Amino acid sequence: NPYCTLGQLQKEIKNTDADSDADVLAWHQDCINRASRFVDDYTHRDFLFHDYSATALPVEPRWILGNEIWFPWPIKTLTELTVDTVVQSTDDYTFKAGKRKLVNVEDLPRVEYQSGWVSVKGTFGYGTGVTTAPPVDAAFPHAITRATVLVAAAFSADNRKEVAALDGTRTSLLDTNISAEVYRLLNRWTLRS
Repeated sequence: NPYCTLGQLQKEIKNTDADSDADVLAWHQDCINRASRFVDDYTHRDFLFHDYSATALPVEPRWILGNEIWFPWPIKTLTELTVDTVVQSTDDYTFKAGKRKLVNVEDLPRVEYQSGWVSVKGTFGYGTGVTTAPPVDAAFPHAITRATVLVAAAFSADNRKEVAALDGTRTSLLDTNISAEVYRLLNRWTLRS
């Protein structure tokens, strides 16, 4: 479940011929996967596909604000809202596909420590869940892709930056640091409790 492609990483590290070496290719794929999980850990969420069409998703109390539910992922489809074991009429709530917010006619009960008091059925997130390629949804955050590329480049130990000296000579330096740009990109997507 990567958030960027091998081509994007290779372009960042200026190593587009790595496809010819199976070991390097496998290493770069591993770096992309580890970078994607780094993004998940840092943001306290994921950017994957979630299928709750058969089994209901218990709504966390922290997702509820009055008569709104703010999901950690965009809603793809929503077929059922249940409050205290009572299935709500589709006339009682509204949502827009691709958005994270569901609005109910009445205030939803916010019962602390009782996950599941409110539940929903549907599909959420990005992608289709049937491929291991990065999500290609138009709504997939470009910041997540860029942050993943930068982290994977740092993890790869193949990330080189050229530095010019005062006399004009250029030196290639290895850069294994996760840049401040990564944190700036990810901070907007971090879930706070």
